[in-house]
Amino acid sequence: MRHTDFHRLTVVNGTPWFWGVTWQVINECKKQQIEELKEEAREELKKASAVKSPELLKLIDSIRLLGVAYHFGREIEEALKDMFETYSLLVDDNEDLTTSSLRFRLLIKEGYDFPSVADYIYDAYGTIEELLLLTEAVERWDASFIDQLPTDYLKWFYQALLNVYEEMEEEMAKEGKSFHVPYSKEAMKRQIQAYFAEAKWLSQGYALTFEEYLNKALVSSGHTLLIATSFVGMGDVVTEEAFQWVLGLDKMIRALELVGRAMNEIYSCP
Repeated sequence: MRHTDFHRLTVVNGTPWFWGVTWQVINECKKQQIEELKEEAREELKKASAVKSPELLKLIDSIRLLGVAYHFGREIEEALKDMFETYSLLVDDNEDLTTSSLRFRLLIKEGYDFPSVADYIYDAYGTIEELLLLTEAVERWDASFIDQLPTDYLKWFYQALLNVYEEMEEEMAKEGKSFHVPYSKEAMKRQIQAYFAEAKWLSQGYALTFEEYLNKALVSSGHTLLIATSFVGMGDVVTEEAFQWVLGLDKMIRALELVGRAMNEIYSCP
């Protein structure tokens, strides 16, 4: 074989043929390593979830922060669903505030909303004295107030609430839409105030008039909060006037709340 023929065989577009083969081998090895690491991460998620390990929260958070959560969507969803269904607010009194706050933040990101959890606290767990302090804390919206809350589960609920809205503010600031967030905060405050009023009336055995019941029950249905919070991430489509319309309790909003409350009452009947 002449030298020129050999050169044609070994050089393609100015690159020696073995370079291409070498890079192909390297790429295949990397793909295999990536698949092995993904499988290892899945196994770690399953193990941590099975034994209810506190490391599960840190593992899920790390996966999310690395931006690879989409590889483990099913495993993360199942782990958090199990956590939400089996975790009791009063079981783990020794859990530190950071871990508890992280638990709440991950649940919220997965779609478990604050009104469902807050309703759980106000209906089932808090004493009226504890709930009064929590309500005051939400009204003040001040992280320094957290030390005045008497129990750990109230502290981590409050800390998680502040954290979620802080993240929301950071995201909206990037888009130049910081004015969106205060309206959602105001809707959240109204929601908590309505929960507290209902809890207080129940503890006192107070017989409500229909008008008194309706005024709070419509708010606690959560529809105003849901709409206001949904508006936050809708960009230029939503104006400040739109938020004012929602919080002004327009007739359309009141009608929606009425239907929502009626449906809640129907489904709660035995």
